Amino acid sequence: MRRPPFEPEPEPPPPGRFDPLLDLIAPVPGAVNKVMFGGRVLVLLLLAVWGASFLMLPWRSPAIGASFMHGINLVFHEAGHVIFAPFGRFMMFLGGSLNQVLVPLIFAVVFFIKYRNAFGAAVCLGWVGQSLKDVAPYIADARIMDMPLLGEMDDEDVESRADRHDWHNLLGDLGWLQHEVTLGRAVAFVGGSLMVLALLWAALVLWRQWQRRSDFAFEEG
Repeated sequence: MRRPPFEPEPEPPPPGRFDPLLDLIAPVPGAVNKVMFGGRVLVLLLLAVWGASFLMLPWRSPAIGASFMHGINLVFHEAGHVIFAPFGRFMMFLGGSLNQVLVPLIFAVVFFIKYRNAFGAAVCLGWVGQSLKDVAPYIADARIMDMPLLGEMDDEDVESRADRHDWHNLLGDLGWLQHEVTLGRAVAFVGGSLMVLALLWAALVLWRQWQRRSDFAFEEG
């Protein structure tokens, strides 16, 4: 019986125009644990559902401050006042909002640069966006100061709110109190845009892994 003639394996298709960019922003590892891949898909679905409900909230809605993420952000917000206090009064007030945005941003950079984990970086970028939208109502409250502040126990605390309200002091020092709503709306828009971008980035990462699933070993465990 004659053997069929040797047929060389087909050459892989040439790289597309955007492949180098895609390899940079959504790298595909050499091996992927299939349980981890499935877990990431589940995480993305949960984030998409929760993110959509959060994005649909009006940017000055009290529900933003009632979100479970607000409590997490608040920890880093209060820590920021302490961290930046040595740099002067202005930075002490700014440090709260700055720190609650910087922390997830630093996590995103570490995931992407050190660990080449684009999915983790995308999730953290979404947190950056959520934190910005969390800050936006506080900025818009700078002049009217209706928002209750942490630690207010009685009428005396409320009367001294102007001394403690971060954005009342920040925008007052800058002479921008009359622009508080415009600034708050802009920050909310940037935050929401980053949340959408982060979800798209995470989806792109998983889609590229799924497309090239034959190239890596889905290991058990």
